[in-house]
Amino acid sequence: PEVWRAGNGDVLKWERRLEAAPFGARDGHALVRAPCGALLLGGATGGCLWGHDVWASADGGATWTLATETPGWCGRTHLEAVALDDRVYVLGGFGEFGYCSDVWASADGAAWERRAAAAAWSPRAMHAACAFRGAIYVVGGYEGAGPRRFL
Repeated sequence: PEVWRAGNGDVLKWERRLEAAPFGARDGHALVRAPCGALLLGGATGGCLWGHDVWASADGGATWTLATETPGWCGRTHLEAVALDDRVYVLGGFGEFGYCSDVWASADGAAWERRAAAAAWSPRAMHAACAFRGAIYVVGGYEGAGPRRFL
């Protein structure tokens, strides 16, 4: 897959940084700005429905290196990832064992620590998350029975 970037706050001016990324075509993955650069996490690929590889770029997406193939969290798609302070957090998703509500944290994308086996929110995928004023917010998503309609 290609990697594109819009720089200097100009979302109308896009630059292709890479024509063929080493992580291969995928969907349902997460991409987050981390203290160490950009991290691409999980998703479905042609050969794997629930990926759990983590790729890192420290140069704006021009080059990518495999940070880990075994982060500790189960392979998953439609996960969310957010950066807060000096960590990146993986939140939920749909994995090889069903819908997830676990939370994992990493400072570098390579070493991961489970912060919650089951968060207070119900297991879900296709949700949205963000970090704001020192807190992480999880909103909506799908849990197999239908879309979540609450904050």
